[in-house]
This record gives sequence, structure tokens and C-alpha cells, in this order.
Amino acid sequence: MHLLRKLEKYHDDKTLEQLKILGMIASVASGISLGVYTILTFLENQHFDLKGANYFSSAVFSGVCLFSSIELYIVAQWYQNAMKVSVKKKYNV
Repeated sequence: MHLLRKLEKYHDDKTLEQLKILGMIASVASGISLGVYTILTFLENQHFDLKGANYFSSAVFSGVCLFSSIELYIVAQWYQNAMKVSVKKKYNV
């Protein structure tokens, strides 16, 4: 609850909605790139290597980006719902 009070101080419903949109856009883009890099990895039969042009490492990092963007969306939605409940309790609506 203490974190929610700090969040209410700096963010409002509109900011959290924009974070959800950012998370959605990033998840779509990273999901597409994950699919493309995974297909290219299997076509080229590559292994994980950080040197040179390697599709496998790009697929891994796209997956990490996909995970974090989905997490951003979920956390923004959770805080948005928590703020709505907090406002309802505050004003007894």
C-alpha cells in the first residue's frame, strides 16, 4: 500500500494507460521479431553466439524484450486497477 501511495503521487490514470499502450506496442514488435529471428535461426542452423551476425542471440534478446513488455503492460494494468479501488475507498463511491 505504501508503494501505491507513492505511485498516486507521481502517476495518474492517463500515465498508466500510456504505459499500457507502450507495453502493447513493444510486445507486438518484439513478438514479430522473435518469430522472424527464430525462423532464421532454424533455417541457418545457428547456435548461441554473441559474435558477428547471429540470429539465435537476437531471438533470445527479442524474447527478453517480449517478456519485459508484457510485464510492463500487466503491472500498469494492476496499478491502474489498484488506484481505482483506492479512489473508491477514499471517496466511498
